[in-house]
Amino acid sequence: MLGIKYQDWCNQASANVNQAIKSCIYRDAQGYWNENMITGEILSSLIKIGTDINWKDKPLKTVWQGLKLSGTPETKYGDIAVIVRIWVNKEKYIDGVVFYEAKKQYFQNGAAAGFKSILKGQLNKFILNTSACHAVLYDFIETENGEQAIAATMQTPILNLLESIAKTAKTSRQVYDHSRLWIAALGENLIGRGLDFNNVTVQTMIDFFASKASPNFVISAAISFVEDFEPELIPNSIFGEKYKDFKHPDQPSPRRLYTKSDDLDLS
Repeated sequence: MLGIKYQDWCNQASANVNQAIKSCIYRDAQGYWNENMITGEILSSLIKIGTDINWKDKPLKTVWQGLKLSGTPETKYGDIAVIVRIWVNKEKYIDGVVFYEAKKQYFQNGAAAGFKSILKGQLNKFILNTSACHAVLYDFIETENGEQAIAATMQTPILNLLESIAKTAKTSRQVYDHSRLWIAALGENLIGRGLDFNNVTVQTMIDFFASKASPNFVISAAISFVEDFEPELIPNSIFGEKYKDFKHPDQPSPRRLYTKSDDLDLS
C-alpha cells in the first residue's frame, strides 16, 4: 500500500501526466499523438505511482484499477469512464460516476490548429446534459520558457457552446481560461468528490459499458471511510468480458520516418 499525502500525490501525478503527454508528442511520427494513445500513456503513468493508497492526511483509503476495452474499439477517442464505490461503513456504500471525453489539439505545420473533434464524441444526449460529463483537453505548447504539456478539463456542455472558439487555430487555447487541471479533478474523484451519485446517471453509465460506443478506458475505484476496512471495488462483471485489466498502452502503427527538425503534423 502506498502511503502518501494528497497534495504530494497530485504533484507526482501531474509530473507523470506532463511527461506522458510530452512522450506522445515527441513520438507523433509513430502515431502516438491521438486520444487513445495519450490516454493510455497517462493511465499507465498513474498506475506506476500506485493503485492502493492510504492517504496520510485524510481519513480515507482508496484502491483503483484501470481497465481497457479489448479488441478493435468502435471509436478512436480515448474517453475515460470513472466509477467509484464509496464505503461509508462496512455495510453501506454509494456509487458515483464521471465521464471524461478526450480531445486533442490538432497541429498544422507545427502550429495549433484547434480542437477539431468537439461534438464528435459517442455519448448519448442524456449523459451530455448531466454534471457527469467533462472534456479533457490534451495539448503541447513550446514557449520561450520551455515546453508545456497540458491536460485540462471542463464540463462538456460548456465546451460545446464554445465550439467555434475551441476549433479555431488562433483562439483554441482561450478555453483554458474556463478550465482546470485534469489531474486535480481526477484526484478529487479518487477521494470521492466531483461525482454524480444520481441513480439514473450511474445506471446509464453501467449500460454504456455494454453499448457499441463503449468508452475505451475505465477507472474503477473504491474508497473507505473506515480505518480498518479495505474498500471493495465494484465487481468487474458489470463491465463485461470485453474489458481487460490495463497495465501498458498499445503500440501504434508507424506513420512515417521522423527527424526532430520536421514540423509536427498532428492531423
